[in-house]
Amino acid sequence: MQVQEEINKNNNSHNDDPLFDRKVDLVTAGLRASHARCLKNEREVSRNNALIICNYIMSMKTEINLSDNYRKTNLTLLVQFSKFHNQKPFSHITREDLLAFLDSLRKPESVDPMRKWIGSYNLYCVQLIALYFYFAHEEIFLSLAFLSSFSYCSRIRRFS
Repeated sequence: MQVQEEINKNNNSHNDDPLFDRKVDLVTAGLRASHARCLKNEREVSRNNALIICNYIMSMKTEINLSDNYRKTNLTLLVQFSKFHNQKPFSHITREDLLAFLDSLRKPESVDPMRKWIGSYNLYCVQLIALYFYFAHEEIFLSLAFLSSFSYCSRIRRFS
């Protein structure tokens, strides 16, 4: 119940942000319009999480020259991550939440004999670790459980 109250509080606090639409437009420039709609639609991703995603990608754009594909991949991952946890604020994500999301990428060997899911798993793991470093650098109000959850995110080898 407390998490739901936090979600509602965060959504209401950012509804008046006049720069939100501009940030979404900057982050999704050069991408399909569906990406911008996804960030602006509160049924897809909460306003607070969408703002964090926008700030994160804008920060990456200032540090490195992001390709459209890399931005799209990060956007898709972070929206999928938020949707997987039913709009739970990133500040309330725990180790179990992170591992549940990563475990959802696993496929049985009968379905994926070449273990191609491991590539997605490793890519998402690296991208979520980059998000962690952004949070640590920006000192965003995250719980210690969220920050410590990334120490358990390790790459998997496709074949031993």
